[in-house]
Amino acid sequence: MFHRGYGEHWQGPELDLTGVDWLIVGGESGPGHRPMRWEWARDLRDACRDAETAFFMKQKGGVRPGSRLEELPEDLQIREWPRVRHGSGRHRNERRT
Repeated sequence: MFHRGYGEHWQGPELDLTGVDWLIVGGESGPGHRPMRWEWARDLRDACRDAETAFFMKQKGGVRPGSRLEELPEDLQIREWPRVRHGSGRHRNERRT
C-alpha cells in the first residue's frame, strides 16, 4: 500500500513509518519557499533505514529547485524505490522457503 501526504518536520523523538513503503523528501519550491533543513532530511533518511522504508531525496528546493543528484549533499544522494509486493504478499525478489 502506498500513502501520499505532505507534512512538516515531525515533532517528537520518533517517526512512525508503520505501513509506509516509500518516503519522498524534498525542499519546497517557488516564490515564498522555506529553506530546506538538511538535518531534517538526514533524520528522515535514518528513520527510513531503521524502518526498512525506501527513501527518495527528490530536490533541494528553492525558487528554481534542483532535482539532479549532484546538487544534493553527497550523503543525501539517495533515490530508492519501494519493493513491489505481489498477490502472495511476498516481495518480488523474495524467495519461497
